[in-house]
Amino acid sequence: MAGFSGMESTFGLWTGARYDWGAREVAFAFMAVGIVSVLSQTAVTGRLARRFGESRVLAGGCLMFGLGLLGQMFSPGAWFVTVAMIVGGFGMAMTMPNISAMISRASPPDRQGAMLGLNMAASSSGRIVGPIVAGAMFSGLGHDWPLAVGAVLMIPAAIMALNAGRASTRMAPVPIAAE
Repeated sequence: MAGFSGMESTFGLWTGARYDWGAREVAFAFMAVGIVSVLSQTAVTGRLARRFGESRVLAGGCLMFGLGLLGQMFSPGAWFVTVAMIVGGFGMAMTMPNISAMISRASPPDRQGAMLGLNMAASSSGRIVGPIVAGAMFSGLGHDWPLAVGAVLMIPAAIMALNAGRASTRMAPVPIAAE
């Protein structure tokens, strides 16, 4: 979440510095991401999770988001920025529902609310820290740094998602055969 909110908070500055975009172009890019996110979460993410498993879809979403950030960073022109954002937005839309689903399944029924609340608190913390760190990197290190760091952070996030999926498979109760 810190990587996503860091990208969001510096996107207008980044596109302004790199492509001389104004509020209109930034708004259209975020509108495209919003549309893709809604379509993804309503029509695609659940189907992918049922077919491939929540942890794999979560890991794939993390990697897609990272690829979207790299696509923005290495975009060959302004036209490609929105395409890269759509890829990243699709990836991010696949992560959030699957994180919640995995936490819900891994938590005892009497602790699900607390665990999901803790997840939301951690997500909110990322929304606070991400823009602060991204802004500092943007102004202190260069305009591509928030994108690069966000993309790199998606690799361990994807690995953790896969490991969480493996751990939940190992801990799953063994069904009792009917006699």
